[in-house]
Amino acid sequence: MAVTHINSVGASATGATTSATFPGEVSPGSLIVVCVNKTDASGSFAEIVAADLTKTGGTATIGAIALDKKSTARTYGAYRMQSAIFSFPVTAGGSLTMRIAGASAGGSCLISISEFLGEFRDALWTWATAEGNDSTGAPTTSAMNGSHSGVFVGMVSTGTTGATTHTVGVDYTQIYEEENGSSYATGSMEFRIVSAFTKDAADWVAPTTVPWTAAGVFYIEKRTWSQHN
Repeated sequence: MAVTHINSVGASATGATTSATFPGEVSPGSLIVVCVNKTDASGSFAEIVAADLTKTGGTATIGAIALDKKSTARTYGAYRMQSAIFSFPVTAGGSLTMRIAGASAGGSCLISISEFLGEFRDALWTWATAEGNDSTGAPTTSAMNGSHSGVFVGMVSTGTTGATTHTVGVDYTQIYEEENGSSYATGSMEFRIVSAFTKDAADWVAPTTVPWTAAGVFYIEKRTWSQHN
């Protein structure tokens, strides 16, 4: 069964928390992937942890939330930022609202929710993870080995206080983007569905002149090996 992207939603906000409500209802058996950015004053910054993401509304029933990958936090100016990717299964369909917390009142967070339908089994879908960060240049993680059918997901946080346009990598589709660095944290979420062995990084063509930190995960549809690559 090929992986299908059902829908996505994203949101940006200032303050200690940011929430997003999925459009329509999520379906039982689907995989939900949540990408987040946390940006805060360097003196107030706290690393992203699994407990920062919670279900705060909706009629859907979900399984355990896993923090699959977080990037190394990076400082720019007076701020510090970090990217992270979470996932969980839907056990009973319905509406869904998720919240990322953990910033200070003066911080800012981004969040996206994506639903993927496929033969994801027994919470063993996280096959490969990667990260990357730099003070400049096109954002990219290290390469991930995508075995069989599955989906690559990437999250980049970009350090800017002005307008920033994000251009996703070749073969990727953008999930959500925040460009307004004067009001919010900035960043971009992306995905790429594959049906055969594919080695790829989560990458972006632009921006190329600001600090960034990125995380990537490959979710495998049918897991036939007992260990990660």
